Amino acid sequence: VSAELAQRNDELERRSASRIRLLAAACHDLRQPAHALGLLAEMGGDAQHDPARFVAWLQSVRRSTASLGEMLDELMDLGRLDGGHYTPQLSDVSPAELLHEVMLHFGGLARRKGLMLEVPPAEGRVVSDRHLLRRIVFNLVSNAIKYTDTGAVRVSVDPCGDDALQLTVQDSGPGIPPDKLDDVFRDYVRLNPAKATEGLGIGLSIVRRAAELLGHPLTLTSAPGQGTTV
Repeated sequence: VSAELAQRNDELERRSASRIRLLAAACHDLRQPAHALGLLAEMGGDAQHDPARFVAWLQSVRRSTASLGEMLDELMDLGRLDGGHYTPQLSDVSPAELLHEVMLHFGGLARRKGLMLEVPPAEGRVVSDRHLLRRIVFNLVSNAIKYTDTGAVRVSVDPCGDDALQLTVQDSGPGIPPDKLDDVFRDYVRLNPAKATEGLGIGLSIVRRAAELLGHPLTLTSAPGQGTTV
């Protein structure tokens, strides 16, 4: 019993230390879009007198607001998943509708980076929590586009055994070294900090937690120079 209690205490201390580090890092990153919005607010008065400047100013406001909102959503999701306060609401989910949302949400971003976003037609239905499944797919696609400079990101749904579907997100990015594969789904891990100009570095840890809660197996294959497939 003493050994078990000591192990539990060590586990709680590690989790507490991890949350403190995550909170400190999140506060640091949240300051960036918040600070940007403050600067943009100061510039708004001058921008409104020049139509071209006003359009650029409005786009910057939207980007900063969207970035801040996404960060807060990630923190909320992580808190609910980590604290055991999320009860999945299982229902029939259409992969076709989910992939349509992916194209609407990420199509423009991929084009601006010069990437091809491939989303083949999908059929069938799956039983899942729509919000968590959407969060899993969106986080994986966002990550793939963020770290891929040339080529394509492909999101597909294919039959896998009896009454099962496999959803795949594949990119032509730089790949992940073998010694870093175990770190990918941990909290606040950024394998290439130079690329992580937005977000909190917790997107893939949310993917792992959500997949575990839903009982959806999650696999990752990658190699340097050969892209990544999840």
